[in-house]
Order: sequence, then C-alpha cells, then structure tokens
Amino acid sequence: MLSAFCERWQRETTTFHIPFGEMTITLDDDANALLVELLGTTEVEASRETEQCRSPSVRLLWLRDNFSTITDVSSDDDIEFATQAFLLHLVSCTLFVDKSATSVGVVYLELFRDLSMVGSYA
Repeated sequence: MLSAFCERWQRETTTFHIPFGEMTITLDDDANALLVELLGTTEVEASRETEQCRSPSVRLLWLRDNFSTITDVSSDDDIEFATQAFLLHLVSCTLFVDKSATSVGVVYLELFRDLSMVGSYA
C-alpha cells in the first residue's frame, strides 16, 4: 500500500493524485491516527480533541478523564492504552512542558509505541 502511495505522490503540489482526485495528509490526520492506534480512541473522539486544541495536541485534562478509570478487571489493551496515556501525561508535565501547561503534542506518543523499549531510552 505504501508503494502505491509513493507512486502517486506529486512533489510539485505535495499531494497524492488518486483516481477520485487529489489528497494530502495533514498533521492533524497524523495526530488522529496516533490517538486511534496508540490510545484506542475512536476517530471521532480523536478528531474532536485535536480540533478543540486547534493543533495536533490533546489536553492533559482529556487524558486524565479518559484514562483514569482502569481497574484490575480491565482488559490488557485498556491497560496498555492507559499506560501510554499516563506516560504521555508524565512526560508532558516534566520533560516537555510548554507555556500553556494544559496540553501535550501527540507526536510524543511515538516514544511509547513499543513499551518494551522505554527502558532503553536513558
């Protein structure tokens, strides 16, 4: 699939030429895909949150509200999603603090894609 997109990429216009028209991928699209894949949100939830932040970011309050209800009977996937959300929250409050102190860039989720590698970062 990736090679098909590469063949259709037009460097001059930074778009993909596909049979039904032109298409481009934005930072918001990438952020939404990360939220769906790594935090298990729906596409609607992801889109709503990044639109509210007006950037490829999520609010720290949103992270707390959506991922603080994990219990012993939660599924393994839910626990992994909550772990990634907690690490994103922790990193944004300690290492990557911005002046708003209310949101964090979704790009940092890439750091937690493979949780078994987190211990090798230091």
